[in-house]
Amino acid sequence: MMAMKSYRYKAVTEKGAVIEAKLDAADEQDLARQIDRRGMILISSVSLNEHPSSRQTNLSLLSLRRLQNKDVTEFLRNLSALLNASIRLDQALDMLSQKEFGGVMSGIAAALRQSILSGESLSDALSHHEHLFAQPMIALIAISEKSGTLAKTMTALSEKRDREEKLRQKVFDSLTYPAFLICAVFALFFFFVVFILPQFKSFVTDMVKNADPVLIALLGLSDFLTTHSFGVFVALGAVILLAILYLRSSERRNRLLSVLLQLPLIRSVDRDYGTAQFCRNFGLLAEYGLPMADAIDLAGRSISVHDRGEIFSIARDKVRQGQTVGSALEATGVLAPIAIRMIRIGEESGMIAELARKTADLFDARVERKFQQFVDLIGPIAILLVSLLVGGLILSIMTALLSVNQLVG
Repeated sequence: MMAMKSYRYKAVTEKGAVIEAKLDAADEQDLARQIDRRGMILISSVSLNEHPSSRQTNLSLLSLRRLQNKDVTEFLRNLSALLNASIRLDQALDMLSQKEFGGVMSGIAAALRQSILSGESLSDALSHHEHLFAQPMIALIAISEKSGTLAKTMTALSEKRDREEKLRQKVFDSLTYPAFLICAVFALFFFFVVFILPQFKSFVTDMVKNADPVLIALLGLSDFLTTHSFGVFVALGAVILLAILYLRSSERRNRLLSVLLQLPLIRSVDRDYGTAQFCRNFGLLAEYGLPMADAIDLAGRSISVHDRGEIFSIARDKVRQGQTVGSALEATGVLAPIAIRMIRIGEESGMIAELARKTADLFDARVERKFQQFVDLIGPIAILLVSLLVGGLILSIMTALLSVNQLVG
């Protein structure tokens, strides 16, 4: 029987109350399941069995699974609609705290409402949930609360996230077909090697002394996979599990990402996508009156990978020292030259916020086109690979059969 551990946890109830209590569970996943069955959302947990120096407070795996980007987007869309209908903020959050309306975000909505009723602003309440709401978003909301344009800002934020969600969905949809083709190639190869080739093994090896080396190699691979099939599947499962565990660390994911970003196509798409994100956030922040230096810093954090956050902090300091926005951003080397030129024009004409948003639209379209080009390229390549694989295997077998026929004749 698995030993039980004691945990101190913090969770949000369906009514929005944040509670702290103790509970025994087999592990963190079991704790998350127990909390979920009680109708609450787990925020953090600490194992009381560990040494104090090794205790950590982490979001539960279940919470991360349940609260996704699309849930936050839906929450902002609904909140925007309610605020634009002249419903008070606390009343809107009260409505969103109902599970049938707020869904998996109902507990968060209730927690936000409780914070607001205790005297906090919406931006302060959102800052308690930085794993869901990014800093540029919180900064925009803080500005709009002071200027009385909260409803308008929520509309702009929900539209921005809608646009990003649609782009991510298009990318996912575009990669689904090539991924299916690649998986089909490996599945076909595995089926042929494990189930088809063994039927010809004795026939080929006994009657053809100088069989095709490729066919002999494939027959050897077939023997190995057939004999050690269980071990192969266990090893494959272990590799997948280790990869998942390895990528759970954000530092390791960033390390892997830094390697992938060196590939020409991915590097180009990443720069265009990062440029679109920066320009859209920068345009919104500038439109709502945030100083240019601070707008650069916050917008840069929204695309920060590795040292990008530090790079944009340097750009912020340069603007504060008197440099133009265009010159400071050009020195970062992160944004596309066309975007820098558009920002320079906007800075000179006094339309920097509007041109930044238009630049974001331009680069969003470029990202979509590049992904479509990638899909258009990888699809035929995958089909060609399947054709070469099947044709090569059939040719090897037919060559062996013709050799047998010549021997018999």
